[in-house]
Amino acid sequence: MAAKLLHQCEILKILLSDPKVDTEDVIVRNYLKVDGPGKNLLASVTRPELEALSSGIVARGLARIDEILEQAQLTYQDIELCLATGGMVNMPAIRDGLTERFVGRVPRLENGDRIIAEGAAWIAKDGLRLKLSKPIEILVADTSGRGTYHSLVDAGWTLPIENETQNVANTRLFCVDPREGFAVVEVAKPVKLGKTSPGDPRRSLCIVKVEVDPKAQPLLERIECSLQIDHDYVARVSLRSTGRGARSSEEFHDLEFGLSLAELPSPDREGDKIVSGNSSGPVGHAQPLAHSNLYQRTNVVRLDESNQAHGDLWKYVPGDLIGQWQPSYFDIRNNSATPRQHDERNFYVPCARCKRRISQIKAEGPVNACSESQNYCGFERAKNSGHLTYGVHRTP
Repeated sequence: MAAKLLHQCEILKILLSDPKVDTEDVIVRNYLKVDGPGKNLLASVTRPELEALSSGIVARGLARIDEILEQAQLTYQDIELCLATGGMVNMPAIRDGLTERFVGRVPRLENGDRIIAEGAAWIAKDGLRLKLSKPIEILVADTSGRGTYHSLVDAGWTLPIENETQNVANTRLFCVDPREGFAVVEVAKPVKLGKTSPGDPRRSLCIVKVEVDPKAQPLLERIECSLQIDHDYVARVSLRSTGRGARSSEEFHDLEFGLSLAELPSPDREGDKIVSGNSSGPVGHAQPLAHSNLYQRTNVVRLDESNQAHGDLWKYVPGDLIGQWQPSYFDIRNNSATPRQHDERNFYVPCARCKRRISQIKAEGPVNACSESQNYCGFERAKNSGHLTYGVHRTP
């Protein structure tokens, strides 16, 4: 009996979606198990009553559109066409809500209630495949300390079909700071579609940690990173540390994809070569964590042809750690150290005499342990002035 009532409600909704109809009757025979005319359900519903009863559901549906646009950092004006599909779009309240948001860009379709099924049939006939619309990236170390996003798999990758699992990517990483005993890999994707620039924000998909040898030399232990996607479009990123032999994996499913339509001429073509907007390599810098003033620092670096040929991977190692393995790295005759490494060394490495760090020296002032040094406790009297400047004393 409940099925009959739901069917009548569906018919009522369709009939009251007609702008020429203001009221409709609902009739469900033998609704109650009683004798007499009371067993039949008879009622009349007006369009204002239907809109009042469904206003909460409609408002939540339209608010979901606003949430999606906000997540994608788009406005109503950025949407060129709103293709409303499904029988529900014939309801005046829903169509009015869409028209208010996308004025002049909500065409009325005669087959809007069945266009999805028709489109699915065309896709099946043409044999079209789904492809990633955004790259999947990992955060690797850079000289800024914040990290740089590198493409693990580019946009345009063809996704698997039923009962198929694809090995999408396999890359080698090196741990630049193993002191915590873990290598941390963040997997992310750009917020916006299309070409990405260094300042564009990313959305984190998952974070994977794998155990490493905390006493190993930086850049010694390799981390094998692989990515698989199955036919349900669930991705699994797996890490294996070659020293500890530890394994770890995480799953995520927030993939974005589209149909692989026929390629059309575009301004990005150079001869017969298509210029990709998401090539491998540095594609963006890490952004502060949401609702925080912190950056997440990565401790892995990716080995590629450029940095392998020049042997400059040591520039990604923290400045307070590198001195343990490269004693002459900060020698005045060696210009390999980056400004970030100098800053880290000066901040974290304690004074050679009083064993205090610069933050403690600034807070507590000089002590007698360094009074015999010309730059005692990092304090150096500026020439021709009575002010004190800071600079931690280092032994040669």
